[in-house]
Amino acid sequence: MHHHLIQLQALITQQDLDFICEDVAELLSDTDQGLIRLRDIVQGLRNFSHDGNTERTQYNLNEGIDSTLTVLQSELKNNIKVRCQLATLPTTKCNPGELNQVFLNLIMNACHALSETRDAQIDIATDTEDDNIVIRIKDNGSGIPETVLKSIFDPFFTTKPVGQGTGMGLSIVYGIIQDHQGSINVTSTEGQGTCFEIRLPVVVTQ
Repeated sequence: MHHHLIQLQALITQQDLDFICEDVAELLSDTDQGLIRLRDIVQGLRNFSHDGNTERTQYNLNEGIDSTLTVLQSELKNNIKVRCQLATLPTTKCNPGELNQVFLNLIMNACHALSETRDAQIDIATDTEDDNIVIRIKDNGSGIPETVLKSIFDPFFTTKPVGQGTGMGLSIVYGIIQDHQGSINVTSTEGQGTCFEIRLPVVVTQ
C-alpha cells in the first residue's frame, strides 16, 4: 500500500492541480458567485483527497465522481460537455482517495484525447450489476490505435512526447483497481473514442 501512496503523490504532481489557481481572478470578479465557486472548489478538494485518509471506509462512488468533476471544472470548461448518468449506488468499503485518483486520471486522459475534437463530450455512467458497481467513462475523442491498446496499462508506457508524461498513470490506475479486487477494461476505435469500464465488488463492513 505504501508504494501506491508514493505513486499517487507523483501522479498528483503530474496532473498539476495548480490550474485551479488560474481562475481566482475571474472568480473574484463577481464577488458573490466567485465566493460560491471558490467554496465549492475547496469542498471538492477536501472530498477528493478524503483528508488524506488511507483507511478503507464505506463510500459512495458517485460522491467521488462529483468531487473529481468539481476539482477539474477549470480543465473541463474548454468546450468539453460532460454528461453524467449516475445510478443510485450502495456504499462499498474502499479507499476513497485512491479511487478518486482513478477517476481523475481517466477523466484527464479523456480531456487530452478531446483536444482536437469538435463537439467534445465525456459520458460518465454508474450502475450496479451482479453485486458489482460499474463505472464507465467514455469520450468521443481520437481513440487509441489497436497496437497501443494492449500496452496502455504497462508501467512507463506512454505515447506522449518526452517530458510530457511518465507512463505511470494508467499503471497506477490498474494497480489500485486490482487492490480493490476489481477489474478495468478499455475499448477504443480510432476516430470515434474510448471507453474505460471499471467493475468493483460491493463490500460491506462487517
